[in-house]
Amino acid sequence: MRNTLAPIGRGLVLFGHLHLRKRSVLHTAAGRLELVCASGASLDHPSDAIRAGYNVYDMDEQGRIVSIAARVLAADGLTIRDAAIPYS
Repeated sequence: MRNTLAPIGRGLVLFGHLHLRKRSVLHTAAGRLELVCASGASLDHPSDAIRAGYNVYDMDEQGRIVSIAARVLAADGLTIRDAAIPYS
């Protein structure tokens, strides 16, 4: 996969099924890619990195990433709150 991604200068690679919300950077020959893993949508867990929620990706008109954040289900099971996506 690294060889396939090597010529790409910037981008966002989304993946999941690890039941863990995390973020990392893959440096390529042409630049860097943001790698973001989504957690499960139905998990009740004390850690924001695992807790049910969804990710939010904000990009500018040129396709550059402005921000990446998460919204997680609060412990009350009724409200959504902001959470960070930690780099690993």
